[in-house]
Amino acid sequence: MKLAIDMDGVMADFVGGILRWRKILYPWYDDITAENVTSYNFSDILKYGQLMKIMSMPNFFYNLDVIPGAIECLSKLHGDGHKLSFITKLPVYHEGNFLYDSIIGNSASDKYRWFNKYIVAHIPGITQKDLIFCFDKSWIAGRFDIMLDDDTRNLELFDGLRVLFGTSYNKEYVDAFRVGSVNQKNAMPWKEFYSFVSRMRGTRLYDNRSN
Repeated sequence: MKLAIDMDGVMADFVGGILRWRKILYPWYDDITAENVTSYNFSDILKYGQLMKIMSMPNFFYNLDVIPGAIECLSKLHGDGHKLSFITKLPVYHEGNFLYDSIIGNSASDKYRWFNKYIVAHIPGITQKDLIFCFDKSWIAGRFDIMLDDDTRNLELFDGLRVLFGTSYNKEYVDAFRVGSVNQKNAMPWKEFYSFVSRMRGTRLYDNRSN
């Protein structure tokens, strides 16, 4: 099957990285855990502009921790013969009448280096060509059988099997198969995802999917 795998919040601990820098840059804020994050854009714990500042910090995306279970599950899925594509959005400034003015910081190169460090280096057969940068994920529709993402907005654009990586900021969403519960620190969400894909193996929702 053709699988579209998200990076931040699914393979890379994006929330953990935000909270780590929040504590460094804004030490007067109360300490919180990932379970306290209830908004995808962190508007409940950060003021305007602070999220952008954090994502602009040197090596922010490169230094994100890998989420437990990700490498092991992806290795097994690749070994089972599934086609894995890793699709990540680039964070951008939105100013004036231009939709995409500039990419935030070194996010593209940081994500590329992170992918090499954790995925390419540990899963034989996966190469840099399997990493896809984009500004929105609407083009995914019709190209993949399964999509794994933590952002419900991306899943709503997808016409295949939707799999939601469970977090505290998407716990109300029901229009997808959910793996994990709320910001689990163990490998359970990835184990559940592997089981789901294994059950769906051989299912072709769209025989005319483009390559």
